[in-house]
Amino acid sequence: MKYVVLAFTTDTSETDVTSFELPIMFPDAVVHASMSYLGEYIARHHGWIFDGPVSAGFIEVASMKCHGESESLALKSRPEKDRSLFNTVGHTGGFL
Repeated sequence: MKYVVLAFTTDTSETDVTSFELPIMFPDAVVHASMSYLGEYIARHHGWIFDGPVSAGFIEVASMKCHGESESLALKSRPEKDRSLFNTVGHTGGFL
């Protein structure tokens, strides 16, 4: 499986700005760059600001081990940080 981590910002007021990252896992047949386009849609739907993709690579689902890089996005994985994101994301575990 492949994955990409997208960064977002919520801006509810001048003093209440929150940045966060959302990991998304998807099949190997899909190009990383194509999945990063979802960030714009997700941001519009929720009223967030899309800050762009911050990491991408491959994930072993059984162990949640993240590794490698995305040639289409020119981004590397952040093995420990990305694994932690998948382990703390909601009920879907990052599956799209």
